[in-house]
Amino acid sequence: MDSYAQKIANINIYQWNARSIRSKLASFKQLLIQEKIHIAAITETWLESDYTLKIRNYVVYRQDRDSSYGGVVLLIHKSIKSEHIQVTHNNAHFEIIFVKIYNCQQINNIICFYCPSNIDTSQNDWDSLLSLANTKTMILGDFNGHHTNWSYKTNSRGDQILQSVLENNFIILNDGTPTRFQLVDGVLRQSSPDISLITSDMSLVLNWMVTKESLGSDHLIIKLSTKVNINIIRQRKRNFKKADWCSYTSYLQQSFSSAEFPETMQIAYDIFIKIINEAADLFIPFIKYCLLPENKFTPKPFWNAELSRSVALRRLALSRFRRNPTPDNHDLLLDKIRDAQRLMRIAESNGWHGFCNSIDEKTSPKD
Repeated sequence: MDSYAQKIANINIYQWNARSIRSKLASFKQLLIQEKIHIAAITETWLESDYTLKIRNYVVYRQDRDSSYGGVVLLIHKSIKSEHIQVTHNNAHFEIIFVKIYNCQQINNIICFYCPSNIDTSQNDWDSLLSLANTKTMILGDFNGHHTNWSYKTNSRGDQILQSVLENNFIILNDGTPTRFQLVDGVLRQSSPDISLITSDMSLVLNWMVTKESLGSDHLIIKLSTKVNINIIRQRKRNFKKADWCSYTSYLQQSFSSAEFPETMQIAYDIFIKIINEAADLFIPFIKYCLLPENKFTPKPFWNAELSRSVALRRLALSRFRRNPTPDNHDLLLDKIRDAQRLMRIAESNGWHGFCNSIDEKTSPKD
């Protein structure tokens, strides 16, 4: 039987415009583990509808665009109970994933959002988006709107967003730190199209920062962290590896041979199930484990020192380019991005082949 308890847990959230998640997936999976990320809101995934995105220990909620560009994904760690809520919006170009959270007291709703920069929007569009939920709600995404409150300039979309934020009980977490960098005609252009919105009842519990990691996108990853009261689930499952199958089989044979089954189908069924459960209790022990978010991040077996070094060199190249945005430093950054992606693909492939060659009768299905 499951039991429930409440505990204060650290929850980490990533917000990122990937500009194609497939080409960066190996790096991103490793980052989820290293940084112990429980929720990830990803925009511009560029996924085809027939591509299956699976990440171990995460529930994947996604909305793809027909053109294979755009697209949004919300990843929710399986230790967090969640449900996708279907929503409609009057602006067909708004890409929205709405997920309800059930076992985190400080977070009720998370929305991942993307709107292309070349789309006309109205004040009503943003009011409608922010009215989807108004308590303990986060809206994370690439709004492609600028205002000097959070970016380097103000445009009409930025004015609309700010007005809706002020009228709908939301707060902008951005502190002016650029979230995107581009080399345009030899000049580094930095902006903040990626915005993090929360309702005012969450303002005291969240930390917000722009990381120094982009994984090869021209958008930097945003990290949000908080402590929440979470209802954790302690579960018991049978440990079939330690079962005494000989005694279990013998017990069933003796019990069934001596049992008297009446003609009433339901009573006979109840007796049958009772014998099965008695045998299991005697000869198949339980495993006790706790679905606590902090305990479910296992390093990838293929990760090695060479991969760590390639990631460090990629981050160093990004830092150098941002300090001195020359064409040479930009080319160096692209080279380090490609090197890291190539090494990860090779390591992941070799790890998979090695695992397949090691499979025998003792290999667990969980492996």
